[in-house]
Amino acid sequence: MNIGEVVKNLQIKYPSVTISRIRFLEKEGLVNIKRSPGGTRKFTRKDIERIAKIIELQEQEFYSLKAIKNNPNLLKNSKSKNITIEDYSLKDLLKQAGLSKDQFNELIQYDFEIEKDNYKVVHFPKSCLHCDEAPCVTVCPTGASYKREEDGIVLVNEDACIGCGLCAWACPYGAREMDANAGVMKKCTLCVDRIYNENIPEEDREPACVRTCPANPRHFGDFLDPDSNVSKLSKERGGIDLMPEQLTKPVNKYLPPREKVQISTDGEIDVLSPFLEPIASETTGFLSWLDKALDKI
Repeated sequence: MNIGEVVKNLQIKYPSVTISRIRFLEKEGLVNIKRSPGGTRKFTRKDIERIAKIIELQEQEFYSLKAIKNNPNLLKNSKSKNITIEDYSLKDLLKQAGLSKDQFNELIQYDFEIEKDNYKVVHFPKSCLHCDEAPCVTVCPTGASYKREEDGIVLVNEDACIGCGLCAWACPYGAREMDANAGVMKKCTLCVDRIYNENIPEEDREPACVRTCPANPRHFGDFLDPDSNVSKLSKERGGIDLMPEQLTKPVNKYLPPREKVQISTDGEIDVLSPFLEPIASETTGFLSWLDKALDKI
């Protein structure tokens, strides 16, 4: 069979299979396809079964290509006894934590007991949390999703992204989306082009969402520095990890809402009144003349 026929057959069970994906597996040395004298790939039944097994390990067991390459026994339906935590299946880790596959991609719902007339509605923004154990990086079949060693920022190499969408499925925070025009996945980059840009003022070296939001609900800094503003804020207000049971170890913290401020409703309240001039009891000047002229009509 040629590569087109292989893709057509595999797509019946694995719709995400493409010619470029098979070529990438061959480039990474995970499959060794023999060629005809004319250079055409000739796939045997064993080749097709091996490709199907690799895709199954990626999409159903959540193994990365690195894990599959490091543990050849995975392709023989038997796990290596020397497997390391880095090569461990995310599915196995979730199983140890008592989480099901369905729970993995669900946003947790927090229930609070509230007193009558003592509740509030809050906006709950979600963006990439640049997790230490990022599942989007684990499931990426091409290595396009990666976590930088120098600062921990999770990024996407668009040149290597094949737009399979596995990272969006794996992210429990819904922080990724497909760019239909470019055919690649997009996400928050923490404005990496701004925070290290020495050509702009130091006070502007923050993510755009932090710098431009007028309500100042977002803060940016270094949690490794105990004296940074984010470290102090998190300590003072009890910053929490979002969905810690997902085992992703998110870097960002969420600050609990502040106590609701009760404003007395006795009498009329005008928050702008201190800044306004007293209203004259009678109009004067042009407005007085206009009122009188209109009264005669």
